Formats: sequence, C-alpha cells, structure tokens
Amino acid sequence: FTEVLQSIGQQRNQGSRASSGPPMFELRPEGSHEYDPSFYHLRKTEHQHAMDNIARLRRRKLGASSKGGEGASIMVLPLVAEPPRAHPRFTSSRLLLHLPSMYAAIRRYLMYV
Repeated sequence: FTEVLQSIGQQRNQGSRASSGPPMFELRPEGSHEYDPSFYHLRKTEHQHAMDNIARLRRRKLGASSKGGEGASIMVLPLVAEPPRAHPRFTSSRLLLHLPSMYAAIRRYLMYV
C-alpha cells in the first residue's frame, strides 16, 4: 500500500499537525488525469478545492511536457480519463450501443420515462 501511495502522491508537510493527525498526501501531476470529478464523498467546498488543485497539477504536467511552449495556454484537458479498453468478449456489446437504431431506442426511452 505504501509503495502505491508513494507512486501516485507525495506527502505534504503539515507543520505543527505532523504528530497529531494522519499524514496528508498530494496527488502527483502524472496522476491528475485520473481524478474523478463525480466522486460523491466530497463536500462542495472540498470538491471545488480539489478541482482547483487538479487544474494546477494538469497545467504543471502540460507545461513540463510542452517545455513552456505556447500550446500550453490553449490546450483543453478533459475532466475525466478515457474509459478503459473493453475485454475482447465485450467489444461487440459495446459496438452494439453505437448503432443508430440503438441511439433512437435509448433516446425514446429516456424521453418518455
């Protein structure tokens, strides 16, 4: 557990709270693309603070990859990561959802429920 925690985060300096509370970690810029903005265990203020931190980490990550180029100011980053690749047995099921007739059926169902 400690190895995984160290690979995705870095321990923050807590000042006087260091001995009284649990250790605090900050997400590394490399892992900022995995933050889920729909995580429901955060209060509104905590979520806003987390989104501000994620935006800062993503800008830092983007700045490091573009080496301070002008593309860093105009590139838009998605809020969530791309979904994982489907297991080969489920690829046909996933493709079935993108048929026009399936779109129509889903839209019709959602409109009248």
